Amino acid sequence: MFSARYGLLAAAAAFMTLCQPAFAEPPSGPGSMPPEQFRNISPDERAANRQELRQRFQEQRQNTAPGEREQRRQALRERWQNMNPEDRESMKQRFRDQRQQSSPEEREQRRQILRERWQNMNPEERQRLRRDFEGANRNGASDQRSEGRRLRR
Repeated sequence: MFSARYGLLAAAAAFMTLCQPAFAEPPSGPGSMPPEQFRNISPDERAANRQELRQRFQEQRQNTAPGEREQRRQALRERWQNMNPEDRESMKQRFRDQRQQSSPEEREQRRQILRERWQNMNPEERQRLRRDFEGANRNGASDQRSEGRRLRR
C-alpha cells in the first residue's frame, strides 16, 4: 500500500517536473488577461506591449528550425479544429476588436509588412498559406458575408 502511493507520488512529481514550463505561470500578453482589463489599457501601453510581443516573436522565429515551425503550425491547426464553436467565435471576435482598436496608420503599417513578407516568400510557402486560408474560410465561414464572398469566387 505504502509503495503504491509512493510510486504514484513519484510519477506525479516526475510528470510535474517534465511539464514545469506549462505549470510555471500563466502566459503574458493581452491574451492572458480578461477582456475588461485589456480594454482599460492605454493605447500607448498597448502599442508598447504589441511591439515587445512582436520583437519576442521575431527572435523566437529566428531561433527555431523549419521543422519545429511546421510542428508548431500543425499543433495550432489541430487546436483550432478541436476548439468548440463558441470559443472559436469568441477568439475571432477578440481579434476583430483588436483590429478595430488599432489606428489607420498601424493598420497600414501592418499591411505593408504583410505585403513585403508575401513578396519575399517562396512559392511553396505561399501555396501552403493559400491552402490554409481556404481551409479556414471553408470550415469557419459561419456568417453570411463570408459565405457570400466564398460563393462569388
